[in-house]
Amino acid sequence: MKNKLLQILFNPKNWTYSLLIVFLGGISTVIITRILLYIFHPKYFSSTIPSISKTAAFPPGEYIFTGGMTIVSICIIITWLLIFNLNKFRISNSMLDNKTSSYCNVLNYCALLSGSLAGISLFTLSYITLEVMSDYHIDLSKYFFFSQALAFLFDSICLSILYEKGKQHLINNKTFYYRIAICLLVVADAVFFRFMFEFKDEGIFASRYFAQQLYISAEHILAFLCFSYAAAYFPDVYLFYNSPVKNINSASNNNEYGC
Repeated sequence: MKNKLLQILFNPKNWTYSLLIVFLGGISTVIITRILLYIFHPKYFSSTIPSISKTAAFPPGEYIFTGGMTIVSICIIITWLLIFNLNKFRISNSMLDNKTSSYCNVLNYCALLSGSLAGISLFTLSYITLEVMSDYHIDLSKYFFFSQALAFLFDSICLSILYEKGKQHLINNKTFYYRIAICLLVVADAVFFRFMFEFKDEGIFASRYFAQQLYISAEHILAFLCFSYAAAYFPDVYLFYNSPVKNINSASNNNEYGC
């Protein structure tokens, strides 16, 4: 019984749904905490628009945010471990020259490191509320978004090299382009979000309320995009871990895996 439980626990294919938990859990947690703040603390909506961190600073939304993001952060780390192993397989079966293969492996490790750091940052900030330790919470939020953006970039560059070298059969065309689009949008929105964070109170916009609207919109779009990347990877990861390794190459040729 114990051995069977360990086999289930350490079988990667049983963790593939972690990618969907990142997406569904992350977005639903953000939405639920906002609704709870509006119901129990409506005064914070009277003259401004609260940020994600603000909605998670007061009970009962605080408890939902902590529990939800704890699960999501763990699943983010699991997600990047699964992606790392998948891309390691792709690289080793791509027949690239040694130099290019080494470069792709470095990018794959960098994506794993950045993605794991994002998960750790989210895990930590979920226990540090904005009202208690605002500076630490804000810094951890920056680390989360920045680390996710870096992970997406490293991963996208790695797969772009594989794709360019003519190994498209190892990569799902549709999900590949979806992730590239998400990656570019995350980078663009992260730059805009950072700009709004620094200058929203500097009087360069028509009104402070309008500046806050732009800032909060950028924050929510960035969060939703960061959670969406895992969902865009799910078809690749699920098929890889639920197909016998010896059959993956033949599945690729039959358009069951890849394009």
